[in-house]
Amino acid sequence: FTKYPPPVKLAEIIGDVLKEEPEPLDDGTAGLLIKYLGPIGGPELGMVAAEWMIEAGWPTINRIHIFNSVLILCERSWDLQNAFRAYDMMKKRGVAPNVFTFNLLISTSRLRGAHEKAFEVYEEMVATGVVPNTFTYTTLIEACNYRKAGHCEPALYAFQALLNSGIEPPDFVRLELLSTIENGCARSNLQGATEVFEGLEDVGMSNNTRAFNAVLNACAREGEWIAALEVFENMK
Repeated sequence: FTKYPPPVKLAEIIGDVLKEEPEPLDDGTAGLLIKYLGPIGGPELGMVAAEWMIEAGWPTINRIHIFNSVLILCERSWDLQNAFRAYDMMKKRGVAPNVFTFNLLISTSRLRGAHEKAFEVYEEMVATGVVPNTFTYTTLIEACNYRKAGHCEPALYAFQALLNSGIEPPDFVRLELLSTIENGCARSNLQGATEVFEGLEDVGMSNNTRAFNAVLNACAREGEWIAALEVFENMK
C-alpha cells in the first residue's frame, strides 16, 4: 500500500487484495479492513474499499455497517469533507442511515467547530425519522462550545430538544450547557447575558450559582451595579 499513495491506483490495490479472499467477507472482517486502512491512506482509501465491497455484491456484507466504518475513520481523523462525501455516497447507493451514522457526522462536525453543520445533520436526522439519543444532544451542545465559542442559543435549543424527547439529562450534559453559557456570556453585553439567563429559566437550569455568576460578570463589565444587586437578590 505504501508504494501507491492515495489516490493513485487505489481501486486496483484494494481490488487485488480483496480478490485474494477466498470467501465473501463478513461484517466484522470488512469493518476491520476499513479500520486498518485508515493509517495507510485515510478515509479516502476506506471509501475505495467500501465501494469495492459493495460492488462485489456479497450477501454477507451489511452496507450500513461498511459506510459507518468509513465514517469512523473520518471522525478519528477530523475529516469533515470526506465524512460528507461518504454520506453522499451512502445516499446514492440507497443505504438508509441509522442513529450511529448521524451521530458520527455530528461528532465530526463538532471536532471541526462546525456547529451549524452539526445542527443541519440533526435536522435531517429528525426529518428522516431516526430518533436522536443522549449522545446526539450532548455532541450538539459540545459543538456549540468548541474552543469556548459559547454559542448559547443553539445549545439551549439542543437542551430543550433533549428535554422534549423525554430523556433525563445526565449531569455531564447539564455541566456542558452551563460551560457553554458561561463562555457565551463572557463575550456578551448585559442585555445578551440576561436573555441567555431567561433561556436557562425556560429549560429549568437558571437556579444555580454558575448561571447567576455569568450575569453578574456581565453587570461588572458594564458597571451596572444596580442590576448586579438585583441579580444578587434573586440568588437568595
